[in-house]
Amino acid sequence: MKYYLSLPLLLMCLLVSCGKNNTTDYEELLSPLYTPEYASGFEVYSLDGCASTVIRSKNPWMGASGEYRDAFVRRGDEQPPKGFVGTVVPADPQRIVVLSSSYIGMLDRLGAVQRIVGVSGLPYVTNAYLRDPLNGVRDLGFDLNYELLLSLTPDVVLLYGQESANTTVTNKLDELKVPYIYFGEYLEEHPLGKSEWIVAAGELLDRRDRAIRYQHEVSSRYSRVREVAAQAEVLPTVMLNLPYNDVWQLPPKASFQTTLLTDAGSVPFYGSDERGEMQQIGMETAIEYLQKADYWLHLGMVTEYRDLPPALMARSSTIRPIQEDHLYNNNRITNDAGGNAYFETGPVEPDVILADLVSIFHPELMEHEPVYYRHISVH
Repeated sequence: MKYYLSLPLLLMCLLVSCGKNNTTDYEELLSPLYTPEYASGFEVYSLDGCASTVIRSKNPWMGASGEYRDAFVRRGDEQPPKGFVGTVVPADPQRIVVLSSSYIGMLDRLGAVQRIVGVSGLPYVTNAYLRDPLNGVRDLGFDLNYELLLSLTPDVVLLYGQESANTTVTNKLDELKVPYIYFGEYLEEHPLGKSEWIVAAGELLDRRDRAIRYQHEVSSRYSRVREVAAQAEVLPTVMLNLPYNDVWQLPPKASFQTTLLTDAGSVPFYGSDERGEMQQIGMETAIEYLQKADYWLHLGMVTEYRDLPPALMARSSTIRPIQEDHLYNNNRITNDAGGNAYFETGPVEPDVILADLVSIFHPELMEHEPVYYRHISVH
């Protein structure tokens, strides 16, 4: 009889909340475990008396201010402490669904890409393992197929917040009892801030040390390449992008792209705002910039000079980068559907992207075969 009475007590002991005192305020239980050096969008906390940890995603969608979402990364049978508000995700998940291609790069670098069972937009993925039909990875579409999602029995969904809290998706995931966590690397303004999100992925995968070591190596290589670029005596000007519906977009001054270009020893044209979303300029303003620019980068799907829009080709004699044969596109690694590795593995390889750019702008300083960029020859 004692055995049967003690079993519920044993289970209660195993399923205890973290924290020595359940009356303690939740925030007081948190201690910084990893504070990013470059990323502004996440932090990792340990919990008093708990092996589990918390990943806090801060302002995880465009335009968020003062928002955060906590994910309790559960180890063993531990339960979140009193006062916790957020999602509960298992540590070391074996079945993962990713809703952004950049998460694929993170998991690949951590040796966990084979845990991915579902993605959003599979035709646009460049990873060979995920694209191989024999491996059974399913495409959930851009409008999530929840029936398919549920059939995959994921341990966690790596969620992509775009312009709001995305409550339609999160409410449905809550209803289906599918664990999820917000990742917001795409919002980072510094290239090393993007790559540093690999530490959040490492925390989730119980590979924290491996992820931190990877980030340190990337940061060290990035710094060395930036030091090489700093030796340049002449800084070329750079124009970006192509028009869409006669509207040209440029990144703000504080952005991933402008930081990369500046660190590579160039002077990019950018939008009028300090930070935020891509900013629009008129066609005539863009042509004016092109008349001054030394280089023209990021040309959409263009792989040959003749692919440029006819309206721009008609003005080629006034576009300086065309006259100088200085057109480069960041689509050297693509698949048949137009999926681009620049957006998949590039976020965790800013050091490689930087080396590509320095070798383009300052070949006298760095001998390097570009990985992500191709030359669009005008001849």
